[in-house]
Amino acid sequence: CGVSVTESNLVKHLAYHGIKGLPSHAKVTCRVCGKPMKRESILRHFREGHMKQQRKPSMK
Repeated sequence: CGVSVTESNLVKHLAYHGIKGLPSHAKVTCRVCGKPMKRESILRHFREGHMKQQRKPSMK
């Protein structure tokens, strides 16, 4: 859509595009790269794939 997405506006930006109201298992397509995935994965996908952020290690 042309808007610059940052960590601070990512959730609101995805909600603007209609992601927020969908069930977690709903299929969505990334508008940047076209990759299909479940809605529950889109935040992680965007952060790791397009914003190049590393996932924090789990505390096990």
